[in-house]
Amino acid sequence: MLRKTFVADFGDKLGYYATLVDPSNNQFETLVERMNGIVYLTTVFKAIRDFNDVRQGGSVVLVFMGA
Repeated sequence: MLRKTFVADFGDKLGYYATLVDPSNNQFETLVERMNGIVYLTTVFKAIRDFNDVRQGGSVVLVFMGA
């Protein structure tokens, strides 16, 4: 789920898909779903977790670069 402040500022710039790129330039496509004013990025975090070996308690930081 994306923070409400992010959605208020950039939600209209998000399409149905987003591409997340990690520091090694690996790309992960994700669906952008909207429900009751809340925006979710789905289908990607398990792949990012497994690929980058993110352990319990770890975090992933997203930086919005725009289109």
